[in-house]
Amino acid sequence: MSVVDGGWGRAARTLAFLGACVAVAALCSPIGRSGAPVGFAFMPLSLVVLAAVGHRVLGERAVLVAVGVFALLLPWFALGAYKGQDVRLLGGGETCGFGREQLAIAAAKFGGLSALIGGGIGLMLPARASTPVAPRMRAAGATIAVLVVTGSIVVMTGLATLQWLSRPSAKQYTTSLSHHARIGPRPSLVTTPTRDSLYGAREVLYSDEAIEVTRACHADGLSCTGYLDLRDGFGAREAFDVEVSSDLTLKRDAERGLWSVTVTYELWRANEMGFLAGQRNGPLTIRSRHVRGAIGPPSATVALALAACGLLGATAYWLIQSRRRLKKALSGSEASLRPDGWLELDGAGAPIHVEGHDVPPGPVIYLATEQSADYRGRATASPEMVLSGTKSEWLAAHQATARILVPVALVAALYLAAPLFAAARLGMVF
Repeated sequence: MSVVDGGWGRAARTLAFLGACVAVAALCSPIGRSGAPVGFAFMPLSLVVLAAVGHRVLGERAVLVAVGVFALLLPWFALGAYKGQDVRLLGGGETCGFGREQLAIAAAKFGGLSALIGGGIGLMLPARASTPVAPRMRAAGATIAVLVVTGSIVVMTGLATLQWLSRPSAKQYTTSLSHHARIGPRPSLVTTPTRDSLYGAREVLYSDEAIEVTRACHADGLSCTGYLDLRDGFGAREAFDVEVSSDLTLKRDAERGLWSVTVTYELWRANEMGFLAGQRNGPLTIRSRHVRGAIGPPSATVALALAACGLLGATAYWLIQSRRRLKKALSGSEASLRPDGWLELDGAGAPIHVEGHDVPPGPVIYLATEQSADYRGRATASPEMVLSGTKSEWLAAHQATARILVPVALVAALYLAAPLFAAARLGMVF
């Protein structure tokens, strides 16, 4: 009965832990969709806390459950990071925004990626004890994965930092567009409508080799419709409503074919609109992805990327040092340390006296290849040359820690670096 109770109790604790992971994920899901930087800092912290608590209560499998839940949510947070950094620069419409069709396509892509991640985790779990070679392959694969991911994020973080220092921010970019022309108020010359329209013929307000601004005014002589020809082969396009008393200010980014048109009305506030050469429709909502290579990543993105570099660097350092200690331990000889401080090597003759009492008696690993002797001629060894435990225990401890540390560190670092990858996709890094 105790076995049954223990099994049911463990199952209940596992379900409760899974529920806690799902609850945290549900609470953080709106933050992830919004792309707020706090979500990409909170999720790794939540993962570390849940993994530590789960490992203490349920063991290693709880850590894998937490990592699996958070890994399945990672693509959706990456989508949120993309949307959060694809900020509006000019315009207020949705012509070039992140529309429903694009959102559906992105959801399908990231949903498929979630399925692949979940399937990969599911394939890894039963393969844990499949063959004797599997632990070695996983250990080598974990080290390679950490080093590759660390190298990639470090390089991208370095490039992002340089772009953050050298390029303007999104706000600075819109205010630094070069001034092209200012068109002051002009009275309408039209007093009667044409045969086919209530509006008169178009009047040229400004024209040069880069742009032509025209308007067609109503018969009342007050309200007009403005037209823009960006010299891109599409001709004049209906652009905005304007009054005869309005001021027009033209700014541009000649390299990217971006135009900013600010209409200052007599009674209303100024209206700033964006236009792109090669886009027939307008005015458009100009976003970060339309000016690739012009703006740098946000400071929060760089800070989170630096945190990811620190986390992965610490993990890689631990892996390298742990493998060095393991290699050193495996190169030694197994022995047994008696309570009186004498070391008995397996298959050896005379015992060796261990100076000091830093190592507890029991199975040990003797590292020294050459022996020294005291004034009595007895073979002696320093405590630094004796490691507590057996080779199999050292190997199992290294593998157990790596199985917990590496997945948690990788998923946590990917959350921290998700805004960095989104910034690179938007042209803010390269």
